[in-house]
Amino acid sequence: MTTSAVLAVISITAVVWIVMSVRSTRLQAAIYSFPIPMTIALLATPNRDPAGAFLGVPLLASFLFIIALLVHRTGRIVAVLAALIVYIAVAAAIHRWVDLGAGTALAMAVALLAVFAVIARRVARNARPVEKSRPGALEYAAVPVVTAATWALGSVLGPFVVTFPFSGVPTTLALRSGHRAFAVGFTAQTWLILGFLVLMHVLDAVLPLPAALAAGWLFFLAGTAAMTALLRRRG
Repeated sequence: MTTSAVLAVISITAVVWIVMSVRSTRLQAAIYSFPIPMTIALLATPNRDPAGAFLGVPLLASFLFIIALLVHRTGRIVAVLAALIVYIAVAAAIHRWVDLGAGTALAMAVALLAVFAVIARRVARNARPVEKSRPGALEYAAVPVVTAATWALGSVLGPFVVTFPFSGVPTTLALRSGHRAFAVGFTAQTWLILGFLVLMHVLDAVLPLPAALAAGWLFFLAGTAAMTALLRRRG
């Protein structure tokens, strides 16, 4: 394992542990959505194809909704494996057989996120209260192992490596309940993640990568603050 991979695993593990330690599902989803794994992947890979990154955002939403749909029927491990297989299969198929420009990919991503927003509203409307169950010591101990395996697996997906669920796999395996609410909360943040990637890729053409990433982070944090303030006003 390279030094950059070790640092990535440590950083992602810390984020997942923070998510696991928070009681509020909405806050869990907000913390999880912070583009820390994406930033690491962008710094670590020379392949920064925007089309794959843009389409990877709705793929991430689908990953979480598949888990939310299956988890009560199959258990966490099978649900996460099924969602991961779908993510990898779709990402690999697009990477291999579909040649899309950045503009087309962005338009498709926006349309797909609009569909997921509708799904999220319906899921939230029909959701029943779920008793939260805190992860145990075994879940905490498993996070770095799962994260290391996920990082190794994600490195083979070309441009989709940027949005690969590096933190999504260990997080959804660790959460004992609330997967539907988590997917709904994350979907609200996907627009900010897409904005982060769009701004970063636009500025990457004229600025050094660290400066482009910094601008993307400023946009993401400002958007998150504004969204949080809006939600508080609505109660």
